[in-house]
Amino acid sequence: MEPFEKLFRYWPKCKVVICKHCRYAIIPSNIRNHIKTQHTSVTRRQRQEIVERVTCMDVAQVHTDVQRPDADSEPVSELPMFRDGLRCQNTIGDQLCKYVCRDVSGMQQHQRHIHQWVNPQKRGGDRRSEDRARRSYTLPWLDGQLCQPLFRTGQWPRDTEAHPSRSHSQQQAQQVVRQVAEQKARHDRSRTIEEFGERTVASPWIEHVRWPQHLAGFSRQELASLIRADPEEAGEDPEPATARSDSDSDEDDRSQQKEAELAEACKATRRLIRRAFHTATPDQVGGRAPLEYVNRRECGAESQEKPFHSEQMVKTIHKYSGHWVKILRYLWRSAQLDRCPGYQLTAAQECRFGVMRQAADKVLEPARNAAQRKRRRQRLVEATLEFWIAMFDHHLKDSEFENGVISGLAVLGMDTQTGGWIEAQNYTPVLAAMITVLRAIVVYRAWQARRQAVRRYIKAGRSEREARAEAPSVYEGVRGMVDQFMTLTQFHGHPTPLDRIYHQKTYGMKIRSTTKAEGRVSWIGDRMLINNISFSMDDIRTVVHGLNHTIRQRLVQDLLWMTPCESAETWKPPRMPTFELATLFDNHAEMSEGWNFIQDRRHSWDVEGSEWMWQRVFDHDRIRESLVASSMEEIQAGNTRCREVGVEQYFRQVRRFKEELMVLVHMAAGAPARATELISIQHENGPQAQSQRGVFIDNGMVVFVANYHKGYKKGRRVKIVHRYVPREIGEIVVYYLWLVEPFVRSLQVITHNQFECSPWLWQPRPQETWSQRERDHDSEDEIEDCAEPANAASGDEGDERSDEEGEDWLGGMAPQSAEAQSPNVDGLWDTDRVRRVMYRETESRIGVRIGVATRRHAYPAIQSELSHDPGVQDLLGDIYERPGRSAASANVAAARAQQAGHSIETEEMIYGLLLTANPFATMSEQARFRRVSVDWHRMLRFPLSWTEHAISPEVQHRLCKA
Repeated sequence: MEPFEKLFRYWPKCKVVICKHCRYAIIPSNIRNHIKTQHTSVTRRQRQEIVERVTCMDVAQVHTDVQRPDADSEPVSELPMFRDGLRCQNTIGDQLCKYVCRDVSGMQQHQRHIHQWVNPQKRGGDRRSEDRARRSYTLPWLDGQLCQPLFRTGQWPRDTEAHPSRSHSQQQAQQVVRQVAEQKARHDRSRTIEEFGERTVASPWIEHVRWPQHLAGFSRQELASLIRADPEEAGEDPEPATARSDSDSDEDDRSQQKEAELAEACKATRRLIRRAFHTATPDQVGGRAPLEYVNRRECGAESQEKPFHSEQMVKTIHKYSGHWVKILRYLWRSAQLDRCPGYQLTAAQECRFGVMRQAADKVLEPARNAAQRKRRRQRLVEATLEFWIAMFDHHLKDSEFENGVISGLAVLGMDTQTGGWIEAQNYTPVLAAMITVLRAIVVYRAWQARRQAVRRYIKAGRSEREARAEAPSVYEGVRGMVDQFMTLTQFHGHPTPLDRIYHQKTYGMKIRSTTKAEGRVSWIGDRMLINNISFSMDDIRTVVHGLNHTIRQRLVQDLLWMTPCESAETWKPPRMPTFELATLFDNHAEMSEGWNFIQDRRHSWDVEGSEWMWQRVFDHDRIRESLVASSMEEIQAGNTRCREVGVEQYFRQVRRFKEELMVLVHMAAGAPARATELISIQHENGPQAQSQRGVFIDNGMVVFVANYHKGYKKGRRVKIVHRYVPREIGEIVVYYLWLVEPFVRSLQVITHNQFECSPWLWQPRPQETWSQRERDHDSEDEIEDCAEPANAASGDEGDERSDEEGEDWLGGMAPQSAEAQSPNVDGLWDTDRVRRVMYRETESRIGVRIGVATRRHAYPAIQSELSHDPGVQDLLGDIYERPGRSAASANVAAARAQQAGHSIETEEMIYGLLLTANPFATMSEQARFRRVSVDWHRMLRFPLSWTEHAISPEVQHRLCKA
């Protein structure tokens, strides 16, 4: 047998070479290296023959040349067969897409990049909304498909669809079914929208928004093409043009010119929104008054007290901008059609629209220098600002759809995946984005108008002080626009686009809050089924106790350099420092910088943590040689140097320890936290006492306290949640903070001269910043002159001005910081890393990947099914849904407090406080959290959870007297 046939098989259907022994396809350029590393018995001569043989074959040289097998192709026997594949259901042209993979994230990436798919299910949100959203759309792929693996490298396709052997009649039948499906898909795409008038069909949301009536007679494919993204907008190179006739060439050139102008207008809209959110802060607009006025109850806010919140994350602003850009595409392209949905631009809107198009055309013209290009781009941003203000400054008279924004929102309401309409629970975020961005733009325009007025007065000869005194304030500008087109009709405002958007949002939120979520959890015997995965309570115990054993071994052997104890009574080696968790003291109210319970002087530790660790180093030659590079004389002289290789190896062990500890704390502490809450916990008070630690000792138990939650940024309301870990795990936490953490910090000082330490136990990754491309665009636009209004002649009369006359409009808007580095040796944490670590630890122990979301769905079902404490269900409801004291104990406690001349809330917040009381939570709340956690510890079968001190004795004493 030839060497090639012995090792490889050529698959002409896909144009790939498959290794029979390794059972996957090999990239042609890697054939030689693959044989050399994986098949060492092959001689050099045979290897050369195989390479020459492959060179002569018709093999795909780049990943795009790989062909997907047809439906009549037989599976390759040399490749394994899997039944968990995902197959794309979309089409490319008139052909079905043949993309197949086994990973949901890979399929989602394919859908976004190839088919412009937008995932309607967003991260975060409550469980009911996610469940309701899942019922309202169909995924554009099928699961449970047969597939075979191909490549393992880079962009080369990793999987391909497999078809089991079929008879000739079966193949013909399948071909007929596929043909019918393709014809039906083409028909559905070209089918026109019909008015909604069925009396027997109940759809309150569609009847309220009346989208079908407005878009009747237009096909969904036609309307979807009006809002699609253009390659030039994303900065991509256009496809090369093919040979055309002169008339076709002129028509295509005009079309490309219009699309290029639209792309520039879309970029300007995104820049405008970025600037608006940056500007809408108290420091920029002269205080909170403008932000409070634009967010008053008359404009749709919940109350009059909260100012407008502009501190949005970068990805949120990107998402919000996307909705506005889609509406701009719709207005721009539909204005060029002979027949379009029935909106009508007012005279002012047409004027602003024309100025914006002229400014976009000017940006595309060749510029004499960089300054001219910058000023043209700035004029386009100003013209875009005036256009959007004009679109919302519209008093509706005949129909709400006479406004272009409302008409565009109707097009955004189409569900391109199912051919229906987006449900209320998935559409309200779009409406919320429109309202939020408009508020930011209104504040930005008022801020811009004041700066223009100041500049005009200064040019007229007034001093800067006089100019600032006479120019209208930002508050006055905001108040004028709010009264003109942002006040709701129920507060005597006019019917405007914002009024209609807010009423749609209110109605949608009512539907969202009254629609019950579908079930996601089921039980089969003692096994739970969630999201196509199955596990039992015994599996959870296996993960938790397995992690507990692994972490103990790693702490003793890898971090403390001791021999693990094999005794059944204890896991601690004989010479290991000891402490009694029940005797540790902690002052929860201490707010000094860098303070934690390790520093409480009421408890005398056996050893000083860092000093004991260094003693371990010098007592053992093997450890000292791996870590210390200095001689004893140098150390005595104060010149201690460490070996970076040994230090980094030790840091890797600390990193793995902290990853495992994170999973253990998350799974053993009771009701699970969100990932963002978990990584917001600090083990010591923050710098300058700006934030309090989240690791405490509470009557013999270690408690993790999170005060950050997903709604904090918007509402500025702190939600304090205590999660107690079993005492078996609490000991590990104390050992780490007592012995390992101080030693790690001393190593960082000696090795890296790092004197700044992080208070976080798992330091969160900083918020996303703007990309370099976005920062470059914004910095280029800093040179500008706002003296001319945006609707002035769009010529280049001012292009010869010097750069010194410009002004920094952004005020340092674009972040310039480099990639953030964590002071912690375990690096930075985000939700993705938490999920990956949880997947790794659970899959390696029980073969099932359990993440944060699955754990949060599973916990309530397990508690209700297996709880040892019947009162825990009521406590969970009180703690997470109805904060406050239960009715049973509130009456006596309230009477006692009233007798003392104050309320129960005043008593628990001021009088008789213990040093072990958290300053941000009452003792009764701590006791209830503790009770919930201990009940979970018992379900996990931790022996110490059944001993005394399950509830704080001090709180027990107080509650018994209540």
